[in-house]
Amino acid sequence: MTDYRAAYGAGCDVRAVDELGYWFRYHDSLRKNENEFFRLLDYVDVKHQAEKS
Repeated sequence: MTDYRAAYGAGCDVRAVDELGYWFRYHDSLRKNENEFFRLLDYVDVKHQAEKS
């Protein structure tokens, strides 16, 4: 599983993590739903994703 919260907090230079900053800035600037947002992302398993068609 991917730990998006740790990657976001560490400031990783990966596009997916960079887009989290954009999402928070424009959709949840007060971070009211931050815990729920990262809880849902915890279910993403990038190791076993199917290849893009």
